[in-house]
Amino acid sequence: MGNRLDSIIKHKYVEGPLAISEDYTTEHFDISGQEGSLSVQVDYSEGVSLSMTLYIEVSTNGRSFSRIEESGQTVSDSSGTHIWDITEVGIVYMRVALVVNSGSCTIDEIQLSAKRRH
Repeated sequence: MGNRLDSIIKHKYVEGPLAISEDYTTEHFDISGQEGSLSVQVDYSEGVSLSMTLYIEVSTNGRSFSRIEESGQTVSDSSGTHIWDITEVGIVYMRVALVVNSGSCTIDEIQLSAKRRH
């Protein structure tokens, strides 16, 4: 039958506050132990004239990363939350890239949540 799928993996890419006004990429995180779906949440505030796009970047070796263009989410509000809900992941490493076109904001938190068997 196998082990139960109920242990939670949580990883904080950023524990804010982190003020940004130029492009920023988090460190990568090994998600090979997760099973099923996972989610990534970005919380931001104090945006001033903000135009930013959020992306997921992935890798199988932890050195060369590819941006998933379809993951791009444009942000222009002064504060908010964005969540990616991702199913059937076959990659090993994941990170979040923030492309700042203009303005600035504070990243309050970027967190990954997933489940694994134990």
